[in-house]
Amino acid sequence: MYKTFVLLHTLTSSLEVGGRVLREELLIKLRALPVIKRDGPYVLASGKISYTYCNVKEACGYPDILNAMADGIKALLPSDITCVAAPALGGISLAAVIQSRHRLKKCIVRKEHKKRGFAPTLLLAEYVPGPGDVIAVIDDVFSSGGSILGAIEALRPTGARIACAGVAVNRSFWEERNFSVPVNYLFRLDELL
Repeated sequence: MYKTFVLLHTLTSSLEVGGRVLREELLIKLRALPVIKRDGPYVLASGKISYTYCNVKEACGYPDILNAMADGIKALLPSDITCVAAPALGGISLAAVIQSRHRLKKCIVRKEHKKRGFAPTLLLAEYVPGPGDVIAVIDDVFSSGGSILGAIEALRPTGARIACAGVAVNRSFWEERNFSVPVNYLFRLDELL
């Protein structure tokens, strides 16, 4: 909780200070992009219907915003993380920036088994974690947590410890409370509305 409080009050005004886009500036930039859509109904990955859709991937094409979100998420993670894992497709850009900027390993978790090439049944791509790794699962939006849970299930056989999830936007106000790992997030959906 303390880390979250410090981050939210550290990210506060101009575009770049010490390598971080500050929180209020990031909120302004996210609100200016077509990240939030309110002309639903939309069917979410969980199968639930929503009249508001949050598409953080729209912001990932802007380097300053992507870097700021990745740095913010990294600041919320435990210091012993050795690997970030991203379920395809939502968290891949964020995980790649966290990996690169903070010298961590990165694992991509596919939605389904690969059907061609080397190791056609493997769900994990790039780095495959092992028993000594401590993993944070990175995603863009947390709704029901289904993609994060799928990634955790795919990672369990590796023997690595899954410490937490880190997401840019939490659109759920209850699901993360009973989740199998702590869910750390930069923004609640209502902050972007």
